[in-house]
This record gives sequence, C-alpha cells and structure tokens, in this order.
Amino acid sequence: RLGLAHRPVELDQFSKMLDGHLPNDVQLGRADGKHKPGWDLTFSAPKSVSIMALVGEDERLIQAHDRATQAAMQYIERHAATTRIKENGEVRKEHTGNLTWATFRHESNRQMEPQLHSHNVVMNCTFSEGKWRSLESREIYKLKMTAGEIYRSELAREVKNLGYDIRQTHKDGRFEISNVSQDLISKFSERTRQIENYLHEKGLPNTPENRAQAALNTRKSKQEIPRSELIKKWKEEA
Repeated sequence: RLGLAHRPVELDQFSKMLDGHLPNDVQLGRADGKHKPGWDLTFSAPKSVSIMALVGEDERLIQAHDRATQAAMQYIERHAATTRIKENGEVRKEHTGNLTWATFRHESNRQMEPQLHSHNVVMNCTFSEGKWRSLESREIYKLKMTAGEIYRSELAREVKNLGYDIRQTHKDGRFEISNVSQDLISKFSERTRQIENYLHEKGLPNTPENRAQAALNTRKSKQEIPRSELIKKWKEEA
C-alpha cells in the first residue's frame, strides 16, 4: 500500500515515517502534539551461530538468521497488529494484521565482539477500514517473548538443516552449535558477562526483562570499525 515492500531503507523516507508522515502524504494524528515513532524488536543469534557465521564466514547462517527474523516479525504482524477506533463516542480495539517495519542487521555488539542480530523498527502505523491509523502497542509487548521463541525455533531448524548439530541451553529454545567450544563462546562473551555482573550486583533475577534493562544500563557508545578489520581481529583471537 505504501510502495515500500522489500525495498532498501532510505534515510529521508525512514525519518519522515518515524515522524508519522507516510509516503502517500498521510500525516498520522498526534497526541499532545507528538507522534510516537515506533518500536524496536531485536532478535539476536546464539553466540556460537555468530561465531560460525562471522568468524567462520559461513554466509548461509546469516541468511538463516534473516529468515528466522522475518518469521518472527510475520508472527507479530499476524497476531499483534491492532489499532483503536473511535465510534459513536466509544473506543474499540481492531485487529488489522498489517505492519510496516525496517530491518537493520548488525554483526557486532558494543564490545566489538561477533554478535549477529537484527533491529526491526516497527512504524507506528497500520491500515484498517480504509485509512491509516496509529498502532495500539500493547499486543506487541504481550507477544514479544513468544516472537523471540519463534525466532530461535526457526533458526534452530535452519541451522540443523545446514548440517550442524545443536544443543539446547534453556527451556525457552536458546541453543548453541555443539562443536563450538565453550572456551571460544566465553572468549567472545564479555558483553554477556557485563550484563550478568550487573544483575548480580543489583540482586535482580536473570529474566529476559531484567537482562534487557541491564543491557541498556551498561552499554557504552558504539564504535565504527570496518567489517574486514573486525573479522581479521576475530580470526586472530579465535
């Protein structure tokens, strides 16, 4: 409907959409003069998958990550895309089944370690009953953990289909590639240790919600290092 399907993200257009201005010249309504830009849903590969994809340079694993990410986002689109419609003085929630999002794939974390992950920026817009409207975000928050499990399940299936053996590490579907040693995983997991140390110091349970907050509270500024230099560095360390 917006002419954006499967197209590269353009900065100017992306910025306008975050401000609620759609490519068809529709300006979405604002509460208190402001438009909520959207939401970032991030899916991150297990460390061993990141190592084999980026240090081992198995490009097939990057493609598998991309497909698993899209499967999770399509689940969110089918089940969490809703809006609020006001009729006769009453507000009702309407399921729309359509979203617009931009996917940005990154290959390192803030410690400049190999970490394959994708940010999916969901725009605050959806189409219902002949017009574009702002999203009701509660359903997205309700289903984000399930979407993470779908991502890991799809990725595990893809990884096994490529011939890798995997071992499950948590009941929520987290896994690692069996033949990647724990020593190597630990070598590239300083960022994980920072998060876990923060939780320990604060006396917080190691839940996904607390880990997400710890990641925000302990992150440092991003660095810009050419991909080729990073991969060379990772190979030497490995």
